[in-house]
Amino acid sequence: MHGIPVVVRLRVACLRCREATCDQKILAEQPACLAEPLLRHTRQVIDILQALGHAAGGKPAERILSRLGLQASDDTVLNHLKRRARARSPRASLRVVGIDNWSWTEGQTYGTIMVDLKRRRVVDILPDRSSTSTAAWLRAYPGVEVVSRDRHGLYAEGARDGAPQAVQVADRFHLLQNLHERIEQQLGRLGRPLRRGASVAAEAADTRAGLHGVREDLFAQIRALYDAGRLQRLFARNPASAVDAWTAG
Repeated sequence: MHGIPVVVRLRVACLRCREATCDQKILAEQPACLAEPLLRHTRQVIDILQALGHAAGGKPAERILSRLGLQASDDTVLNHLKRRARARSPRASLRVVGIDNWSWTEGQTYGTIMVDLKRRRVVDILPDRSSTSTAAWLRAYPGVEVVSRDRHGLYAEGARDGAPQAVQVADRFHLLQNLHERIEQQLGRLGRPLRRGASVAAEAADTRAGLHGVREDLFAQIRALYDAGRLQRLFARNPASAVDAWTAG
């Protein structure tokens, strides 16, 4: 309250069940307007945790919450986000699901994130990145009609095994990412123009092997000029003309 941590001590009524077959011997009053069962935060605090976690993420939300006087770890923030996602995404209505990898530790361990693309909400986060766990998760959602994924073969196999009735499509993000990479490759080659005399096939090659072959051809031409003694004589008279000579082949 106003940046100061406050503990609410609530007294509730408890009822004892006299039925011998009842597993719940003691029934406690549930103040639904204030807090949920088995949680250590009020509903208002949980709403703040979810809002900050959704906007900033786990660690940034933890730092902001500490300045507000709310003690909650990044794991607590993420757990509340996952609880809300599960509560708002019923299995029967999940039709279009997006699958992508999730980095627990950058470059080391990865999980899998499941997104309801119709509602634009995270449905679940799997602890690993494998076709087995993906297939097992999809089997629990028989109403899935479309699976949007990246170009990873593991997710393709998992979608085939877990949701054979669904149509697999490449998601827009990875299509644009692939297009961006291809454009960069082409523009990068324009920044290194191929010398005259290289074959048309070598110029059109879009692989490292093709570029390597062009460099070998140029080296062979320069070596031939060097062995013939022409290159030394040209450099001795005029270095610029020597460059023009080996460039022209």
